[in-house]
Amino acid sequence: MATAIDTLYRPLAGWVQNRRIRIKIGLVPVLCLWVLVAGGVAAWVLLVKDPYGGEPIIQASLPVIAPPSASPTPAHEADEAAAPVAAGEDGSAEPAGEHSQVKIITPGGVSGQGQVRIIDVPNAPGSRVLRAAPEPRLVEKSRHGLLPRIAPDGTKPSVFYARPFDPAASNRSSAAPRIAVLFGGLGLSANLTSEAIAKLPAEVTLAFAPYGSALQAQVNKARSDGHEVMLHMPMEPFDFPANDPGPQTLLSTLTVDQNLDRLHWAMTRFSGFTGLANYMGAKFVTSEEGLKTLFTELKRRGLSFADDGSAARSRTREIARQTGIAFTRGALTIDAVPTQQRIDEALAALESEAEQKGFAMGVASALPISIERVARWAKAIERKGFVLVPVSVLTSATK
Repeated sequence: MATAIDTLYRPLAGWVQNRRIRIKIGLVPVLCLWVLVAGGVAAWVLLVKDPYGGEPIIQASLPVIAPPSASPTPAHEADEAAAPVAAGEDGSAEPAGEHSQVKIITPGGVSGQGQVRIIDVPNAPGSRVLRAAPEPRLVEKSRHGLLPRIAPDGTKPSVFYARPFDPAASNRSSAAPRIAVLFGGLGLSANLTSEAIAKLPAEVTLAFAPYGSALQAQVNKARSDGHEVMLHMPMEPFDFPANDPGPQTLLSTLTVDQNLDRLHWAMTRFSGFTGLANYMGAKFVTSEEGLKTLFTELKRRGLSFADDGSAARSRTREIARQTGIAFTRGALTIDAVPTQQRIDEALAALESEAEQKGFAMGVASALPISIERVARWAKAIERKGFVLVPVSVLTSATK
């Protein structure tokens, strides 16, 4: 009891002094441990070359990519570049912005999770990713929606939205015959559209009709998988209106303003197309006035035109030369008779055409048999000495 009383009545100053001594003694191991940890971290930072080596890091150069070109390259497009980076005023490279769609792909499939394996730069040779659409510089508002236009710096939609082509990447000489395949009628059937996007090689160009639902989402999916896209524009056939391509069809009997209004309506249904291809239109493509109206407007907006080649009396080539529009014409319809044998025969004929002229474009519809046979044929095309290219590679002002 005496001890307890002594402790109770001991001067407070003496108790505090003893407490301090015990606290100081207890801090010694903690301070030693802290010094060891701090010293270890400092040594690691000084001695290890890359202190963040455990994190997913990748370095990639973003080269300036030349626009897709035909052989020879059209003079009016030779100086345009479709690049994922832009040069600053001091000559340094700057990111292309939020629409550049640079993708970092990880094992889990989500950017920033796991170890980085691939960086995919839009529009780089071999990339399966094309630039996002719409690009703000390449659209203008209209009463129907967003219309394509040439950017203030001169960039054309026909170049910006095109799939890049690098002959060296195909392991073929620049003189190797080039074959383009254009599939039309996309967007009308969601199932067939998904099948075409998934099964056809990325080099195959897809033409979307302006009538489907969720068109922009489908176009974005096609372009994210590397497919170049065109607008499949309905035009007047000879037996119109018994054979009607659909609402807003371009007609040879309409005024210039009426056809322009219909054209503008169709061009606002989705963004990201390089140009137009005719859907039907055997009569319209014989109309000089109608074609001049169409081609003058397309050139003003930096777009190209692809004639499917089905109309023997077509004047598209003649009017294209007069207006200076980027243009190409199909050699044949691959699935005019949609059977396995006839499609395979048409593909063999397309190869012969390419061997003779150095290039050829075939046209097909989004039918299951057509998708299956073209996908199968495309797997062996390089071994035969040909190069499969997007339609934009064949468009020029002189063909």
